[in-house]
Amino acid sequence: MSYSPVTSGFFVVGVEGSPVIEKSRQGNYALVFLKRTDASRYFEQMCQLRRVPQQDYKISTMPLHLVKRLLSHSRVQVCVIENWDKVVA
Repeated sequence: MSYSPVTSGFFVVGVEGSPVIEKSRQGNYALVFLKRTDASRYFEQMCQLRRVPQQDYKISTMPLHLVKRLLSHSRVQVCVIENWDKVVA
């Protein structure tokens, strides 16, 4: 298995321009997707499950260092998603 640093990816962001935060027992985290198609599927599922209007959110590409700066005050981790189908399976 090889590891390479992720410098940017696709995020679902809200009205303020900050990435959507998911909550779990392990803490809060933002998802970064390596493929736009995975981000699109997550976006659709998120809007359906949370019953939120799609026009309030968008898919954005953003450098990881900027995301970490935006989320640093709220102690949010960044989770890199390589394959969304494996995550929801």
